Amino acid sequence: ERLRSEPGYLGSLLRTRASATRMNVLLFVDQFEELYTLVPDADERRAFTAALGAIADDNAAPLRVVVSMRSDFLERVGEDPRFLDELSRGLVFLSAPDRAGLREALEQPLDLVGYRFETPAMLDDMLAALEGTPGALPLLQFAAAKLWDVRDRQRRMLARESYRAIGGVSGALAAHADEVVRNQSALEQVLTQKIFRQLVTPERTRAIVELSDLHALALDVPRVLDLLVRARLLVVQTRDGGGGTVELVHESLIERWPMLRRWLDVDHEDAAFLQDVVAAAKQWDAKGRGPGLVWSGKAMDEARRWYTARPRQRGAH
Repeated sequence: ERLRSEPGYLGSLLRTRASATRMNVLLFVDQFEELYTLVPDADERRAFTAALGAIADDNAAPLRVVVSMRSDFLERVGEDPRFLDELSRGLVFLSAPDRAGLREALEQPLDLVGYRFETPAMLDDMLAALEGTPGALPLLQFAAAKLWDVRDRQRRMLARESYRAIGGVSGALAAHADEVVRNQSALEQVLTQKIFRQLVTPERTRAIVELSDLHALALDVPRVLDLLVRARLLVVQTRDGGGGTVELVHESLIERWPMLRRWLDVDHEDAAFLQDVVAAAKQWDAKGRGPGLVWSGKAMDEARRWYTARPRQRGAH
């Protein structure tokens, strides 16, 4: 309660600590986006950011604050203009690691504990699967964690046979996806299925979908969507003009995740038809919703037949 009414109190405590220990203090807040995903009360969020801002309001003080967050949440910080101003002056965007950086992230932790890859080909295969992927680090995490779980303790290595057994990078990702869905409620599983269907084209390739289009599927979709992003199954890319797009973290989910393949097999024809509907609706909306662009004749009759034959879809579209 004191922090709510007196945001500077935390800064005062930390200055006292810094003085007593004759040391500088760094306050690091990781996954800062969870302030917006897990705290529904806007007043509580503003109280939190006010307290953080008050810590770092004096460059001469032995205090520093660092926060890390997903770039697609930057606009949410705007609800506290003063904190946004402070944040903007020290903003640093971290780019994805290149191939050399990914290799180092795989090899160096093993070197530190006296382990190694059994063959260079294993490492090359992992890097090939990760290269050019917007979600490379999560994929690296899944595969490396699975390999470490089945490491050869006697020979102190990650074995080639173990890598084959987990199905490589894509197999590790599919196993993780199964676990994420298994831990969801029944409603979350239904919405997850709807979201993933939108993110795969009728030709079974990865689709890039507007964030706003997914939000329109159902009331609870934004919450489930955030769960899937935090689980590293989806990637959100923001644009300079606002808004954003969503895509699968890796193309291999379409081929190597049996649950997703079952979902897609259930209504392949629905997916193709809905793609046409979405494209037509966007064109109609972009051109001022003119009556001449509304489907009529055979196209309208086909849409009515589809809608009547599939009442289960009405709540989603």
